[in-house]
Amino acid sequence: MKTLPDKPSELIRLAVRDLEKIEGDGRYQICMAQWHFPVENGPCLVCLAGAVMSRTLGAGDREVRFPLSFGKRNAGRLLALESLARGGFREAFSRMDIEAAPPLMDYGMLPYREDPEQFKADLLTVADYFEEGGF
Repeated sequence: MKTLPDKPSELIRLAVRDLEKIEGDGRYQICMAQWHFPVENGPCLVCLAGAVMSRTLGAGDREVRFPLSFGKRNAGRLLALESLARGGFREAFSRMDIEAAPPLMDYGMLPYREDPEQFKADLLTVADYFEEGGF
């Protein structure tokens, strides 16, 4: 099984790339309230972590998947993505078992449904900040 990155900055960049691939695939619909859930006779609903489940971890578009479907280590990273999507940076580091962290501040991310492009830009800005600190 493929393992997800240890560094939050790398994990965020991977997730944004996977999300962009999902956005262009008619088999999927972005729904930040669902992990990886196919609707009967409809699209597979996925959140940020669900996009990673599909693209990087290989979940099929007709499979119901949750973070623990991919092992404990990957589950922590998928749960961290869920936290990051809400601006819960402290929680994300905790879910990745990272004790040392750059100065963090939890704040509300603009929801994906309100502005997908700004949501992705915000995540990439956060990735840049984490990368500057070695995370």
